[in-house]
Amino acid sequence: MLKRFVIIAFMAVAGFAALVGCDNDPEQQRSVVTIASLNCNLPVFSDVLEQGDSLFLLIDDFVAEDWVQVWFYNRPYNGLVITEPVAPHGDFLITDYRIAWTSGSGGPVLATRMEQVSINVSTRDVATGWIRMVSLADKLDPIIVALRAGGVTFMTANITFYGHEIGTDRTTTIEARASVEFTEFFIATKDKEPIDECTISISN
Repeated sequence: MLKRFVIIAFMAVAGFAALVGCDNDPEQQRSVVTIASLNCNLPVFSDVLEQGDSLFLLIDDFVAEDWVQVWFYNRPYNGLVITEPVAPHGDFLITDYRIAWTSGSGGPVLATRMEQVSINVSTRDVATGWIRMVSLADKLDPIIVALRAGGVTFMTANITFYGHEIGTDRTTTIEARASVEFTEFFIATKDKEPIDECTISISN
């Protein structure tokens, strides 16, 4: 009976070691990075022109880039595995993202763009950073410039984030989408109200 118990216990320990130590099997990863919120889960409103101080003079109107905030959550892949915050082989670094545009109407879209970023997402923690959703080059694209005379167009930003686990060769990709509305300015820039603070919902 004792010998049988020892064998079973050894098998259990070996199985646990395989769970936390296998680097090549995606099903055995120690942690998974997900997106808890992108722009507070709201559509992005992109003004073709930002209105300056004067309501009547166009000389002080300007073009502005659109940045949005993103929240990442690093959770254990298996809830039975105990990990400590900022533990080795659990933290991830988000290093790049790619934005590819699509249109539900089948109309023309902006060019695909790659950007670099540096966001450290610690184990069992939420990390936030900013990404450039619409660049200056995007705003100067003929598709967008044409809207200065009036009109609106909708596109979907398909975002892929790329990162790796700190201290190992594990890589990760995270997909997200955002609806973006391009139109002429709504209100003077100085009168715009910031988005209310987000309530982030995460699950273990």
